[in-house]
Amino acid sequence: MHLQLESASRIKIQLNGRAILSLLAAESILLSVFHHRLNFWGLPWDKQALLIFVVAPAASFLISFLLRPIWDDCLKIQPYRWFLFLLPALVIASIITWRLFSVPEIQHQLEIIPKADSTANDIQLLEIKAVYDNMVPLSNFTNLNGWTLRDGLLIADDPAAQPISYSFYGPINQQVRVTFGTSPKGGIVEVALDGRRLDLDLKSSDSNQKRARMDTQYQWEFLNFLIIPIIVTTDMFT
Repeated sequence: MHLQLESASRIKIQLNGRAILSLLAAESILLSVFHHRLNFWGLPWDKQALLIFVVAPAASFLISFLLRPIWDDCLKIQPYRWFLFLLPALVIASIITWRLFSVPEIQHQLEIIPKADSTANDIQLLEIKAVYDNMVPLSNFTNLNGWTLRDGLLIADDPAAQPISYSFYGPINQQVRVTFGTSPKGGIVEVALDGRRLDLDLKSSDSNQKRARMDTQYQWEFLNFLIIPIIVTTDMFT
């Protein structure tokens, strides 16, 4: 009886181990493939959830089925043999990941918000450089309340000037530069990019320039520092 219980327990552990490995493999493979082929991290959240919680678990059953004939033999392999196999595999995977690595491309939101000031409200927007140093034509902005396009510049000439919003598509961790002109009557402007905010004081004794440099972020800021390690790990595991 004891032997039967021990045998059943061993079989259960083996099945659980195979199921867990199959699920990890399916999640990693699909995340890597969907990232490179479908821009997975730029998809809406509902589609991401569908792929992670429905498609990947379904694929894990196929992987588990394929592992079944060789699973017992794999468990008999000595640890040092696994080390001799996994070490060069890790080196090769690292090289392939480095060569094929790409960051997600998503929709970004840039806002330029004049701040009310009773004594100074001179805000001159000189240029916007989005990702890849692409210059954004200021003449493309329309229906601006309190802003005037003058000599190629956008100037807030109304104390009640409304924010300027600009939406663009591009990769994360890329620098966006917004350049303003300074003057003795310069006001204060807030630049917001993907939830991060920066205040600039444009008041200066001479006419010069002041630039806001901000990096594009992932959809939720707390995920921004995790997204790159997740992509690298899934690519290497795949």
